[in-house]
Amino acid sequence: MLTIFTVPREFAGDFAAIQRTALESWLALRPAPEVILLGDDGGTAEAAREHGVEHVPRIARNELGTPLLDNVFEQARWLATNKLLCFLNADIVLLEDFSAAVARVAVLPEPFLMIGECRNLDPALAAAELRSGRLAEVARARGRSRGAKAIDYFVFSRDLYGSVPPFVLGRTRYDNWLVWRARDLGATVVDATPVVTAVHQDHHYAFVPGKPREAAWVQDSDEARRNHELTGGSRQLCFVWDATHRLTRRGLRRNPRSWFRVRNRVEELRGKVLWRARWLRDAARALQRRRDRS
Repeated sequence: MLTIFTVPREFAGDFAAIQRTALESWLALRPAPEVILLGDDGGTAEAAREHGVEHVPRIARNELGTPLLDNVFEQARWLATNKLLCFLNADIVLLEDFSAAVARVAVLPEPFLMIGECRNLDPALAAAELRSGRLAEVARARGRSRGAKAIDYFVFSRDLYGSVPPFVLGRTRYDNWLVWRARDLGATVVDATPVVTAVHQDHHYAFVPGKPREAAWVQDSDEARRNHELTGGSRQLCFVWDATHRLTRRGLRRNPRSWFRVRNRVEELRGKVLWRARWLRDAARALQRRRDRS
């Protein structure tokens, strides 16, 4: 069994329909997952009651009112009744192939993490095709990949993450840090893109304080810059191509595209070279000082 948890935005305007479509798709999965909605933005409590899912209104937020990831993960870990958790954005539509992929990954020795790329699709089209049962086919034919850097769902063993930094949600970098952290902990990281058709419903970005509606501003906001600082730098960011394995129709395969170990080895060698260079520099300066005294 799986516990899905998310922090919805206010159920108003475009996001009301987008988030309801996503929520309905999760509840249609089989076996049915446990679903937890966190936060007290407008309409969240009503949506939870309407769909019969758990609601946690109180979550930690920053000075701008943006939810913080560390508190969300902590509460979900305590409340979930299952050993397998899924954190995802509230605009992601999941289909039957997601459940099948989770079942295949769930047999892996812990710890593990399953991620994958999503496809952008118009929300109205996504909702209509979800009802018609043709969404997977339409998304593969007409959806645009969000790319390997944008990660919208994380399926992981309950005890994979201990404490996480207080990243702000809805901005950049925390998703890439979560992948890096899983790899740093020695977890099996599975890219399920070949077998999972997950749909991201296109939307505006007017929720970023003081910024226009374009997505680019999410990456350039003060909160996004703070997130990047919390990651510890670019060396602690990973993407879908950094997965240790890929889940294909033929089974689990080692990922030949992963450069994680190579990159770490390069950084290790770079550190040794820099240390040696500093040692030689200091030795040369000491020798020069002795010559000057003589």
